[in-house]
Amino acid sequence: MSSFFVKYMYCLLAAMILGSILLLKIPAQAKEPDWAAEKYKEIDELVMAPGATTTVRLGFVNKGRYNWRRFGKNFVSLYTVKPKYHRSKFVDTTWLGPSQPAKLNTPLVAPNRLGYVEFNLKAPSKTGVYKETLALAAENRNWIPGGEVELTITVGKSDQAATAGSDQASAVDQQPLE
Repeated sequence: MSSFFVKYMYCLLAAMILGSILLLKIPAQAKEPDWAAEKYKEIDELVMAPGATTTVRLGFVNKGRYNWRRFGKNFVSLYTVKPKYHRSKFVDTTWLGPSQPAKLNTPLVAPNRLGYVEFNLKAPSKTGVYKETLALAAENRNWIPGGEVELTITVGKSDQAATAGSDQASAVDQQPLE
């Protein structure tokens, strides 16, 4: 074999070894999740009169790679959790089902954009403090991490609820997310 060929082979082998070492030392970049959410704003405790209805509007920022859609096979909606799919004590006739309050309001929410889910709660007749946990899901796909919200709802006498504030709870601002 010629000395040129041997030198070439040594250089090629050294480059392969060095390249392998460099690849091992380069940290892998964090993969952006396919589905993820971030609550836009926490909601304060809700106070309702027995049998009363109130509208709740929740904002979530899409932190995943995929668009959220209101329609289609993987539409985004809220479900009751803890335990999953339980029949809510606050189910309203406007709900999609006893464990599914509503779909996303907006037809499309791109990554890093803000989307809303709006639904009615109908208070039970029994007074007390209730907790209702809801979570975003991409239908037939998976739960959306970060899309869980726990509502604390006080069902009190009519005068308690009247002095507690408005008939609409909102976890949003009027300012658009930039």
